[in-house]
Amino acid sequence: MMTRRRPPNQKPTLPATINGMQCQSLVLLRLRQIPPSFPYHLPRDSAAYPLPNLPDSTRSAFEFLCSSRGMAMAPRAYVMALVLSVAAVIHAHGAVHKVGDSAGWTTIGSPDYKQWAVTKTFELGDVIRFEYNPQFHNVMRVTHAMYRACNTTAPLATYTTGNDSITITTRGHHYFICGVNGHCQSGQRVDINVLPTTATPSSSPASSMAAPTLSSAQSPGPSSNTAASSMASIAQALLLAMAILFHVGFA
Repeated sequence: MMTRRRPPNQKPTLPATINGMQCQSLVLLRLRQIPPSFPYHLPRDSAAYPLPNLPDSTRSAFEFLCSSRGMAMAPRAYVMALVLSVAAVIHAHGAVHKVGDSAGWTTIGSPDYKQWAVTKTFELGDVIRFEYNPQFHNVMRVTHAMYRACNTTAPLATYTTGNDSITITTRGHHYFICGVNGHCQSGQRVDINVLPTTATPSSSPASSMAAPTLSSAQSPGPSSNTAASSMASIAQALLLAMAILFHVGFA
């Protein structure tokens, strides 16, 4: 039986839909294929942005696009465009800060999380990543008063996966402690402070006093600014995705 050979310059026919594993593999492959000369920095290492470490909104979009439902709803080229948009949003969201750097979130070795935070510059959209052994630690988001007293009775939020990523969406102080008995008192707590865009000596004390309310993300001013920033990031991501598709080619 004779088999038909494809001409050398003809691209293989692509399936209309792909499964979730192919979706995740393809987006990483396409990111690696972007030439270094392309005028945007995007992650090329699959370990740089593993799925659990993405911002919540980005991770949800990625999971839907790479789900069986998402695959069935969209042709391959459309899915790849949206997935690349998600990848661009990763870049737009800002830096990923691993708490404690190589030490992680622990009491072993008594890491100085205050000193760690002082050496960092936190911006809106940055992701704070806590890596720890969930058998021995957790992460609690608390108010300023609870942070100072190591009070674990009523946290604003509790994280227990051992690989928790939290996107900072408001300016000011964001307080985190370990809720395991005695760990906060031993120094396992961190204050993430996102400075105002125009900090002045007269405004700094006021921002410090407002820290407990900022952690609950209920202030209408920062919320509107965050919404505008998010819309701009999405628009930038879509434009970037189209540019990448044109530059790399998905036909």
